[in-house]
Amino acid sequence: MIIMERARRAIGRAINEHFVETLVIAALVIISAMIAIHLVTYTPERYTGFGVLNEQKEPGPFPVNMTFGEVLPVYTDVLNREGKTMQYMVRVVIGDSISAVDPVTGVVGGVFLECHEAIVMDGQTWEQAMSLRFNNTLIGNKKIFFELWMLDTATAAYRFTRQVLHVWIEILEP
Repeated sequence: MIIMERARRAIGRAINEHFVETLVIAALVIISAMIAIHLVTYTPERYTGFGVLNEQKEPGPFPVNMTFGEVLPVYTDVLNREGKTMQYMVRVVIGDSISAVDPVTGVVGGVFLECHEAIVMDGQTWEQAMSLRFNNTLIGNKKIFFELWMLDTATAAYRFTRQVLHVWIEILEP
């Protein structure tokens, strides 16, 4: 009984004398374990950025109207953060208020205008200048769609990334 009492006092004294040091060591062990787990299990976020810029290479404003035959200068930017080199395609489609975006096939109810393709290294940006020209069949309030497509290497076909940007513009007669 006396031995138990002495042991209890010795442990109590050790805890009281070294409590702060013990607490700091325990905290360091826990924090180190959390950092190690994060480093071992970390996978960087994979994504593709997509934007449309006006002729000053700014996100807006875009012209509200223009006459057919005029040229609308725009730029598209594609930022590859997929972790590998990718091949992209930007399609430009002219639609109107009833045009819709299908998650698999892209814009439905529009007229194809042009497309551009490029291979983009991981971490790089592809900037594509476009000069969009509208003919007399496109007169009226139009929605210009910019669709982003990515080459699927398994099928050797482009797949729609579900990233679509659009600009409204009124195409006027001269």
